[in-house]
Amino acid sequence: MLSADWYSVSSTTWLSAAQHGETFIWAGTEMKRYPARYKTQARKRHRTLITGASFDADRIDADDATENLRLSLWSWQHQISHISQRHGNAVTATTGTATTTNEEPGTGAVAVIPSEPGNEGATHAPAERVKKLLPGIETEQFTHRYTDPDTGERKTRTEHRINAVDPSVRVCDGCFLAQKCPEYQPGEACAYEMPVRVRTKEQYIALLDSMISMQAMRVFSMRMSEEVEGGYADPNLSSEMDRLAKYVKLKADIEEAGFTFSMTMESKGSAEVGLISRLFGAQAEGPPALSPAGTVSAENALSQMGVMDAEIVEEPTRNV
Repeated sequence: MLSADWYSVSSTTWLSAAQHGETFIWAGTEMKRYPARYKTQARKRHRTLITGASFDADRIDADDATENLRLSLWSWQHQISHISQRHGNAVTATTGTATTTNEEPGTGAVAVIPSEPGNEGATHAPAERVKKLLPGIETEQFTHRYTDPDTGERKTRTEHRINAVDPSVRVCDGCFLAQKCPEYQPGEACAYEMPVRVRTKEQYIALLDSMISMQAMRVFSMRMSEEVEGGYADPNLSSEMDRLAKYVKLKADIEEAGFTFSMTMESKGSAEVGLISRLFGAQAEGPPALSPAGTVSAENALSQMGVMDAEIVEEPTRNV
């Protein structure tokens, strides 16, 4: 209905609200259609909108067919009005009777107008328009330093980075919060802005902290709603709790800084003098090459190599 060019359209889908338990909700700019298996989540999600439209949300939650059908009719009326605004006024057929002034002649001959000779004109190219960046995007110029792989010289070049910014194109008249926004003014642009900028690790951590705080407030608010409605386990609350746990784990992984180094060394008795012999001596009972004064422990030998933290696993003594 939104994509096709029509002059007349008819639909009985709105009856599915009463026949099949579907939920239709006009969300301000588009129609939301939820099958019966998603009706519980959908009605909880749009409960404020349903109540604001003067419908009984409790009766709809209880599967009252009449109230759900009223919501469906209201939503479809807004949908048709929205389509009519996009397509213009529909064509209305008029009826009338033939008169002496408008009736067709009965001669049966059809007058043919001869075509005028001439060449078709060439199609004109469209006028050039000034290109603009999409709203919400800006570019930032910066200097990039690099090493020339051929000469090894340090060089610089100018590059551009793409940044996401507040688009500032939202207007009050087209906002779905127009009836409830405290800053609503007819014909004005949105009074709010979202100056989010994430470039450094500290800014990234601060953003995660904000998201964790907001998500925690949502979880606790939904938990209170769950208790008020009788303690029924809300699947929406469970999914939001899982999302909160992911945010917390993500922050913990970013803040955790660690390094693990594992080295396994093996040498045969007939092997040449190598790293093992230099560390611990050519024979088990001989002094190592790193300490001519006498035998040193494995910890001291690793310390001389610059290894600050290592775990040494000794093989158990076997009796033959």
